[in-house]
Amino acid sequence: MSALAGPLAPPTDPAQRARLDEWVGRIGRLVADVRGWAQAADWPTRVVDKTLQDADLGGRYSLPALVIQRDTTRLMMEPVARQAPGADGVVDFYLMPGYDDVATLFHYAGGWHVHYPFRDGGTVATVGDGVAKPFGRDTFHELVEEMAGRAG
Repeated sequence: MSALAGPLAPPTDPAQRARLDEWVGRIGRLVADVRGWAQAADWPTRVVDKTLQDADLGGRYSLPALVIQRDTTRLMMEPVARQAPGADGVVDFYLMPGYDDVATLFHYAGGWHVHYPFRDGGTVATVGDGVAKPFGRDTFHELVEEMAGRAG
């Protein structure tokens, strides 16, 4: 996890601090897992900091984001929000530059799930309509392969 991950100014409210610690830990574990899977495949990675703002967490804070290089394909895994309807965490996973192809990871039912229009899922209008799969090592590799294949 990034050295700067966490609050830029620690919240004074214990409840805010607990929510922030949980969110920072959840993202830190996800980044560590994905980085490990990428490095095991000999894909270079780099952790970068992303600053977010959330009044419910005491203001501005920093989380790790992950850049992955697979051959000539570069991908970014970037935290987006601590909460969304039906989810307690949202992370975008996309081709760089410019959001050419986007998958969204939602944390619900105790784990991360990727929503993406996988080839086996048919045609969809939005990423939210895509196939939802539990996110783990095998799904990560499937996602990277599909995104890289669509990149060219």
